[in-house]
Order: sequence, then structure tokens, then C-alpha cells
Amino acid sequence: MIGVFGGTFNPVHWGHIRTALELKNALAMDQMLMVPCGIPPHRDEPDTSPEIRLAMLNAVIADYDQLQADDRELRREGPSYTIDTLQSLREEKGEIPIGLCVGVDAFIALDTWHQWQHLIDLAHIIVAHRPGWPVESLEHRVSAELKTMIHEHQVIDGGRLHEQPAGYVLMQKVTDIDISSSHIRDCIAHGKSITDMVPAAVLKIIESNRLYQNT
Repeated sequence: MIGVFGGTFNPVHWGHIRTALELKNALAMDQMLMVPCGIPPHRDEPDTSPEIRLAMLNAVIADYDQLQADDRELRREGPSYTIDTLQSLREEKGEIPIGLCVGVDAFIALDTWHQWQHLIDLAHIIVAHRPGWPVESLEHRVSAELKTMIHEHQVIDGGRLHEQPAGYVLMQKVTDIDISSSHIRDCIAHGKSITDMVPAAVLKIIESNRLYQNT
């Protein structure tokens, strides 16, 4: 199975890396693709160039052969729609299972994504949540259409994701890591240390390029 872990990675931090590794190992994935977003459809375009964001990601995963950077969204013109990324991967990979990894907040808003109803046709959807989070509360926070999708496609056993190329929704527990890219940018702008939040290779690029100092 191939995992797809997307984000603006502005900057990439330990929360991204540790969560991606944990999901890959827990679900016995063959690959975990880290996919930096070019132009986010639901938020402002990052003020850091795609080249620098990709450089930070590559600098980190050089130490983790379990992770691979995939720059297809940076090379594609226009908004970075996940449906296009999954379609491209499906054309490349054939019938290999693909797992789209999203957080709870992203999943709750899934029905605002471009052609969201077809995501499940191209990949499994893996919803990463912190330990102790009440999975049953999710249904009270989503639309009727998304609730129907959960009922029709949810599985409890992650091993089921290896049985077919796409079509399942899995709620997967991961360690809660309280780090965000926006908090890192804010810390830098206010002269606070981010040493514990990002790998040393990322910190080096941030400092050498004087990134986020006027955020």
C-alpha cells in the first residue's frame, strides 16, 4: 500500500514526520509519499516558494528512507486538488492500494473538497486522530453526505486496506504531537526558539534563508 501525506509543509516539522512514520508502520505501508501542496484551494498561497518548501522536505527525509517526497503538485499548474493527485497516482500505480492520510479537521471539511465524492473511488481515506479522541463524536460534526460515506465505507481493521485498491475509510489512532507550522512561523517572527519543533536540517534552511522573520 502507498500512503499519501499532503500538506503545505511551511515549514515541515516533527509533527508531520512522526505522524507519517507512525501511520506507515502501523498500517504496513510499502511507501509513504510526502506531497507538498503547490496552491492550496482552501487557504492562502504560502509566502515561501515551492522550491524552498521542497528543499526543507527533502533535507528531512534524506534521513528517513521510509518516506519519499513527491513534487507532482508543485509541478502542476493551478490549484492543487487532491483528486488530481490521486488520479495521477492511480494511473501510475495500477491496482496497488493507496491510502490518503488526513487529520480529523480536514476530514470534517472533506465535503468542501473538489470532487470529494470521487476520492473514495481512487484511494482509501485514513483519518488520523489522537488517542482517546471519541471517534463516535465525528458523526455529529459532519454533513449528512459525509456521514453516509462513513457508514458505507468504514472499516475497523487496518489490514482490510490491503484487500482492495480503494474504497475504505479507517479511523487510525496516532500519537498527539502539538506542533503546527503556523505556530513555528509565529515563534520565529517573535524571536522564539523552534529547536524542538523542527529537524536540524530544516532549521538550517530557515536560518540561512531568513525565513518567516516578518510573518
